[in-house]
Amino acid sequence: MADTTIIKLTETTAPTKDDLAIIVDTPTSKPSNKKVTLENLGSKFYSSTIQIIEDDEDVSLKQYDGVEVARVHDGGTLTLTSEFTDATCDTNHTSGTGTTFGSNPKVIKMDSTSAVKAGANVAGTGIATGTTVAAVTNSTHLLLSTATTATNDNQTLTFNNGYWTMSGGSGKGGFGIRRPYYEITASGEAGDDQKIYLSLNHSGAIIGIEGGASDLDLILPAIPSGCEGWHADIAITTAFSGTNNLEIQTNGTSGDAIYMYMNTAGTSGVDVDGGDVITFVNDIAVGTLCRLTCIKGGSAEKWIAEILQPSGTAATTGTAVG
Repeated sequence: MADTTIIKLTETTAPTKDDLAIIVDTPTSKPSNKKVTLENLGSKFYSSTIQIIEDDEDVSLKQYDGVEVARVHDGGTLTLTSEFTDATCDTNHTSGTGTTFGSNPKVIKMDSTSAVKAGANVAGTGIATGTTVAAVTNSTHLLLSTATTATNDNQTLTFNNGYWTMSGGSGKGGFGIRRPYYEITASGEAGDDQKIYLSLNHSGAIIGIEGGASDLDLILPAIPSGCEGWHADIAITTAFSGTNNLEIQTNGTSGDAIYMYMNTAGTSGVDVDGGDVITFVNDIAVGTLCRLTCIKGGSAEKWIAEILQPSGTAATTGTAVG
């Protein structure tokens, strides 16, 4: 018989793997108390693999607040088809059950049905939400799943299930991740060369910058040996104003090197002198992207910077913040 006083036992808040837990064995037939180590108990809950129990379903990873941050795609989901419009569609919502246009509100007439497929969704004026194509009856007529709600000539209707299809398939799944996004904005009293220090935890992030009326210095984290691969994208979402600039600096004051490869308004260039500061000259343009990757950590860090700049003067590297 199972012990009914288990809840009265003293609780431990720091169990180890060789500690014992009490379980109720075969609870539906002949229940009895038995012991099991936490190590053996844990082996029933943890595995080196995660496998979903149903086919054609994704695995979603969410934060505490329910926001999805990553997804393991099944491959058989998220199939998409192209949409197209046709501006020659006639509708007549006169009641009836006939098979010709005007005798049945589900019948649509158009110049050509060659691009339309049965099962396609239909939307537009006079079309009820959720309507699909029940059948393509001939070269100029369609039968809908739901009656039209208006009588009109030459209406523009939208159909899906068109010429193009995007699909995965068995064995074509993968891991998808939504990159974290941080936004730098300006508020309060303006002041040049104020600094924002990034951390190791910002690796993989997209950092959007709303340019303001002051210079901004963005300081990269110190990268220890063994932590190479830190990367982030810096994107300008609002242009800087006046004569203000953006400078991106490694955490060390000397010995680090940034190797910069860029395209500025269609002109390619490189700056591999080994400076530890990237300087974007005054009024850096919206849409500018700087992709940074640390390829060597330690006392003499090495970084790769890839810069795409739609207009203005090319960025440069140097050894001091301006």
